[in-house]
Amino acid sequence: MLVVFFLVGIIKTCGSFAEVKKPEQVLKLFVRFALAKAVITYGLELMLGIFKITQGIVQTIMQTAGLGTATQTVLPQEIITAIENCRFL
Repeated sequence: MLVVFFLVGIIKTCGSFAEVKKPEQVLKLFVRFALAKAVITYGLELMLGIFKITQGIVQTIMQTAGLGTATQTVLPQEIITAIENCRFL
């Protein structure tokens, strides 16, 4: 999709080939091409880096809030005795 957007941007910028003869237009198109190429080439690495940073932030928040570790839940002895004395089955 990025290639399609890049192509649409070039078509909007250059209505005719006469405009491409200007050096500033050529430089502008080259910079756009270089940025699009970099995003396509390194996009996955960039996305994984962003996910890794986000995961670290969420993990730090969870550990600070005390939700990062599992703790054993224990019922009070009175509830255990009441359940055992039900004789339901």
